[in-house]
Amino acid sequence: MRLTRLPRAVYIFCDLDRLSPAWLELAVRMHDRVRDAGLPALNDPRKFLPRAGLIRKLRGAGLIDYTCWLPMLDEWPDRYPVFLRTMSAHRGVFGGLIEDEAAARETLTQALAAGHVLSDLGFIQFQPTERDANGATRKYAAFRLGDRIIPAPPVSEQNWLAKHGSVAAATDDAYARDLADFDLNPFEAPIRAAFDVAQMEFGRADYGLHNGRVQVFEINTNPSIGLKLGHPNADRNALIARHGTALVAALQALVPDNPGALVEMRRIPKLRSPFLRPPRIP
Repeated sequence: MRLTRLPRAVYIFCDLDRLSPAWLELAVRMHDRVRDAGLPALNDPRKFLPRAGLIRKLRGAGLIDYTCWLPMLDEWPDRYPVFLRTMSAHRGVFGGLIEDEAAARETLTQALAAGHVLSDLGFIQFQPTERDANGATRKYAAFRLGDRIIPAPPVSEQNWLAKHGSVAAATDDAYARDLADFDLNPFEAPIRAAFDVAQMEFGRADYGLHNGRVQVFEINTNPSIGLKLGHPNADRNALIARHGTALVAALQALVPDNPGALVEMRRIPKLRSPFLRPPRIP
């Protein structure tokens, strides 16, 4: 933050959901200094939408069919099933699927007793999505890097919630279809629309399919990138390799001319100084 010179490069602002408003304001200052120096800066922190805001905007734009409720606002689900989750930092779901209001209230009580913060809890409507031929839940993903949308290898789990995937969950037919879909990129348009709603130029959208329609679950601005080969299915290995090659090419396309040369930057104020002054009033 206090450097006065930075190398010419593309700067990606990520992991925004883990930053407090104070840190987001500092990230905005850094973003603007990078941009003013003529360097590419992806993900303007001032535009970041927390999970609940993103879900509701996607729903309002007609891009998803589910919604969420915030108990801190005394909002309670009016349709079930739902699940309770932390809304920041990708920490996941508290408990399982909830079938009625009594169970929702009890689950919230348990979460608060366990030390979770009310302002970070939300009920998410469960959206059924496509399952594999053997009953495994399929979670799809796609990266955005600048203007490019790059499909990522899907994961399958024998569970209502697919997160990391398991090797034996998907079928060979599913792996073959995934490889074919990499070139077709059949869901590029709705994924791009979701990123446009989020106003983010970098990240990974996780989504499922319901009756062929994309249901975006989240846009992760600090996604894990797994490119490890050695899967027992050849189509899966081929998809991982092609995905990795496409990611590298998309990143290289963003790098400015003469990379590495130092660019003079204005110093960012000390950490606490922006927050000791009241906001400017016109």
